Amino acid sequence: MPGSIHELRCSGCQTVHKFETGTSYCLDHGTLWEYQQLICPSCQRLISRQSEHCCREQGPVCEICGGELERWSGRVWHECDPEGWVGAERVEGPCPACGTAITLADTTGRIGLWD
Repeated sequence: MPGSIHELRCSGCQTVHKFETGTSYCLDHGTLWEYQQLICPSCQRLISRQSEHCCREQGPVCEICGGELERWSGRVWHECDPEGWVGAERVEGPCPACGTAITLADTTGRIGLWD
């Protein structure tokens, strides 16, 4: 299943947030996992982590400052057309550093895709 890597520059504070989206299959445990978007209140960064259903879980702490991670109040989703076909990926939510709304329109132009 596909996923994306995004870098978004907040128009309010100019902080660049890099995060990953998508789902995949964990061969070791035979389960699906997806990327969850978390924030570190101490570093004020947006952080992507694989869901707890994956054997590569990285834990609930920030690898830079050791702060406890919290769920991001924004969301990542795919639009669907009237027939139910999955369309464009969308991102929308507050910048963890200043609260300004960030979306895919704020991309720095460095987006990667994976299968």
